[in-house]
Amino acid sequence: MALMTPEQFEESLKILKPRVFMNGKQVKNILENRNTRTVVEANKASYEWALDPRYKHIMTCYSPLINEVVNRYTYVSAGIEDLVKKAEAGTFTSENLGTCIYRCVGYDALHSLASTTWEMDRELGSQYHPRFLEYLKMVQRKDLSLAGALTEPRGRRS
Repeated sequence: MALMTPEQFEESLKILKPRVFMNGKQVKNILENRNTRTVVEANKASYEWALDPRYKHIMTCYSPLINEVVNRYTYVSAGIEDLVKKAEAGTFTSENLGTCIYRCVGYDALHSLASTTWEMDRELGSQYHPRFLEYLKMVQRKDLSLAGALTEPRGRRS
């Protein structure tokens, strides 16, 4: 299963029970919290559009790693055309949701990890990149929604 339905995504969250903190307090159930529920709904849209024939050309692509069509948000761009599609997906989701899709940071992290692990292996003789590729295959096969964290160093934060 390389493409999940929105319903399967929501069910996976019930099983996973992610540990989420907001404003210093733990969110007990992200499906019931009014703030995190909006993030869940935005993520569900990415799963829905990937299955919709009208949007598959934007929201999916073929992965040679697993020989299946995958959600674009689980794919590492292999060339200029992929990067253009990545930008189109970002524009499409923003325009249609009116908010963030919340998968972009995790998507960008995959690109960073692909590049960094490859460079480290080349320079250091390590074996991080093959392990990263195995992780990426798992992400693609399970159609996982990855997350990341950003912070902006503006002003005092004490």
